[in-house]
Amino acid sequence: MLKYLRVIIKVLPSLIGAYFSWMIKYSKHPEKYDINLRFNRVQKLVRKVLIAFKVNVQYFNFDEFYQKADKNRPYLIVANHISDFDPLIFIAIAKKPLTVVGKVEISKYPFVNRIIKCLDGEFLDRNDLKQSLKVFKNIASKMEKIDNLDWLIFPEGTRNKININEVQAFHYGTFKPAMKTNSDIHVMSLLGTQKVLDVKCKNKMYPVLVKYDGTFSSEDYAKLTTVVVSEQAQKLCNEGVKSLIEEERSLNFKLNKN
Repeated sequence: MLKYLRVIIKVLPSLIGAYFSWMIKYSKHPEKYDINLRFNRVQKLVRKVLIAFKVNVQYFNFDEFYQKADKNRPYLIVANHISDFDPLIFIAIAKKPLTVVGKVEISKYPFVNRIIKCLDGEFLDRNDLKQSLKVFKNIASKMEKIDNLDWLIFPEGTRNKININEVQAFHYGTFKPAMKTNSDIHVMSLLGTQKVLDVKCKNKMYPVLVKYDGTFSSEDYAKLTTVVVSEQAQKLCNEGVKSLIEEERSLNFKLNKN
């Protein structure tokens, strides 16, 4: 509890200030405000949260990612999902506006729901096929209309509570908006966020490892189905996670020894 108390003391004033100064108005009418302005405000706040939690982000293969990432068109990032903290990592490290597809339950969370709305994000109900299809249609529409907004989706559908070192099956519907709009799909893996919100974990620092695993361009998936793409992306992500296991252990020991 001391960990959370420290974070609350450091972040709560900024969070309340943001809520009343820009979060409410941006979330109610995002179309009235430039996406760069909205994202910069959100990113600044998210980075304060990471600092308060003493998160240390480590990057792998990101030079290759930045070379491949299209700066002029939206793209989709897919990754494994092991903690509610995961979206904050990707928002914090993004070099251009990025939004999130969250589970429908998040739409009732204070502050978090506002942030996703500020960024034109969507809330997905995996148990409601009709709602899911509508959300994926909305995402595709936004990818076509908002050319400076990238998307983050966790294709496992929910946090992996079984074995964080084994990526669960990806839902193939996740890939439909990107494939419909001929957008690039970037696969990434991460490890370490599972410890950040763990009350029992009292590390001095929390290393979080993020790795770029590969890209599916429109040429790559032109003759593939969403099922095949989801299977190949899951395999890439799973290999990425396994490659980070020893590195995470090493960094945890290095940053938290003594």
